[in-house]
Amino acid sequence: MATTKPRRRPGNVRVEDRHYSDYKNRVRTTRWTTSKDGKPTPIGKRWIVRWVDLNGREKSLSFDKRSAADDCAAKITAEIHTGMYSDPHTAGARFEDIADGWLRSLSNKAPATRASHTSILNKHVRPSFGDRELSSITRSEIVDWVANLSGSGLSAATVRRAFVCLRGVLALAVGEHIRTDPSQGVKLPKLAEPRDRFLSNAEVAKLALELDPDNALMVLTLAYTGLRFGEFAALTVADVDTDRGVIDVRRSFSETHGYGPTKSGKSRRVPIPRSLRLTISKHLGGRATDAVAFTAPGGGPLRRANWAKRVLAPAAERAGLTPLTPHDLRHTYASLSAQAGVRVEVVSANMGHTDPGFTMRRYIGLFEDDLTASADLLDARMELVR
Repeated sequence: MATTKPRRRPGNVRVEDRHYSDYKNRVRTTRWTTSKDGKPTPIGKRWIVRWVDLNGREKSLSFDKRSAADDCAAKITAEIHTGMYSDPHTAGARFEDIADGWLRSLSNKAPATRASHTSILNKHVRPSFGDRELSSITRSEIVDWVANLSGSGLSAATVRRAFVCLRGVLALAVGEHIRTDPSQGVKLPKLAEPRDRFLSNAEVAKLALELDPDNALMVLTLAYTGLRFGEFAALTVADVDTDRGVIDVRRSFSETHGYGPTKSGKSRRVPIPRSLRLTISKHLGGRATDAVAFTAPGGGPLRRANWAKRVLAPAAERAGLTPLTPHDLRHTYASLSAQAGVRVEVVSANMGHTDPGFTMRRYIGLFEDDLTASADLLDARMELVR
């Protein structure tokens, strides 16, 4: 069985003479050569500082003068002991260089998320910090930057997204390029309380009556399955099983990156209400299994912005339900499910949330009955032992 070599302890900082093994007696090392005129000539710089970094790897820097080597050794020793060590080989790295690496690290995120981060980084972060050395960026500068973004008229949500990009780059640089993250402790503008729009069953029906049959079916499917619009637009005929009454959500469609994984990167199965199964079956009838289930009028993929502007908004205005967005239909699903008594764990799974706790927090006002019911159950148990 192979044994793992123990990791070396950080430190062991030392200064070595590379030209003499015994300078007092002028005993030379092998780092000498003979010049054209026959004189012995040392190779490279004479003094070298060696140490073991925080990852157990040996590092070194060379100097011409002993005083410079001693200063370097003292500095590295102090940094390692105080927890403020940063690799001097990479101390001059620019924000721009690490930013590219941070964007590459987002490969496991949904295409729309990567596109959003890239756009915000290029528009709001790189102009201020792109050409700066990471070690020169200070907390006070970041505070001023946040204030300037807020003062320019950007929403609190956009300022926060820009800050997330900045912090992501700085966090990636900590340890190798900078000692600490200067963005820690910076206060951000408060987000306005979200005002989700929830339609009632009657309002969903009223909205559908303002649309042609195909678009009415889209509204009903979105409102009663809770799919994200990108997931809905990516469905194929094979994903929709009206006989069994389920939809297999396997991918999503982004206007910027086309088809890709869902937001969570996972597939899920969502139930279809019985009242919609026959209508959906007729809509899909006779089509190839790999065909897109719901398309734009010309047969291409549904694009959220176009559908919202040309279809949903006019219908909502005619029905007296403005303003209304495609995502409000997803919120409507959460609301109608809660009203129907569906447990929050089930709603969370159907909506593709990674944690029921997130669903509870996101729609805190919708599932208060669940909280009350749980308290009532505890009360009942207590009564049994009194």
